[in-house]
Amino acid sequence: MASSMRLRWACLTCAAVVASAAGCGTTKWSDSPRTATEQLLISDAVDRAVSEIDFSALSDRSVFLDTKFIEKTLDKDYVISTLRQHMLASGCIIQDEAEKADYVVEVRSGSLGTNRNDVLLGVPATNLPSVGLLPVGTASIPEIAIAKNTTQQAVCKIAVFAYDRESGRPVWQSGNRKIASRAKDSWLLGTGPFQRGSIYEGTAFAGERIRVPLLSRWKKPPTPASTSVASERVFEHRGENALDDSRDVQNAGYQATLPAKTGEPGRMPPVGAGQEPGRIPPGDAGVAP
Repeated sequence: MASSMRLRWACLTCAAVVASAAGCGTTKWSDSPRTATEQLLISDAVDRAVSEIDFSALSDRSVFLDTKFIEKTLDKDYVISTLRQHMLASGCIIQDEAEKADYVVEVRSGSLGTNRNDVLLGVPATNLPSVGLLPVGTASIPEIAIAKNTTQQAVCKIAVFAYDRESGRPVWQSGNRKIASRAKDSWLLGTGPFQRGSIYEGTAFAGERIRVPLLSRWKKPPTPASTSVASERVFEHRGENALDDSRDVQNAGYQATLPAKTGEPGRMPPVGAGQEPGRIPPGDAGVAP
């Protein structure tokens, strides 16, 4: 009897020690003022819109990028840097001062922002009015969703044109480039979100990519554009600062010049004698007399 009591007290003592030693851990979470999804949508739209602009007409020409008309544009620094990268990749020689350039490239943005659409199949959250002379409180019905879908998209509309710095005569214009990037989240019977869109690779569930056997293994990766700002590229130059290991990099050795496209609106006139395709001849503003 005494031994059983001692055993019981020993168990209670051990339980008390374990309970007093138990603790809990917490993790501090914080959110940025803008969501990562919004920033990815906007940057993806900018990348794709800028990559569609063909700067080959200004290849090997000294240019100055005038950005005064996009000073109030959302994420203007990213837009400017992306434009400069694409211009350099297309063979333009960018000058930091307008006085040192032969041509001025002016950029404008018609739209750069996001919007969202929500679709719900079920009962939305509703607040019921209070009944009686003395209201006790406001009753509410929670959202009961059979299926739910949220679509957010970012739209980028951008255009650039170039003119001769001294004469002020126009030499080239890109036309409007408008691109929309989308992200779609779906829920089914409370399960989700299932995420897909232009900023995702395939379909994701709660941030984790869903991999389907066999289909994921044999999926062919997309081929990037030759001058896309989102793909890696090494440029080969003849000079002291040329890269020595460019031969080991894919697409190395290609000249930073796009193929000429004549006969389209907004393009340079047809190639004449002694001229190179897709380039502005020296001393010519690109306008017929």
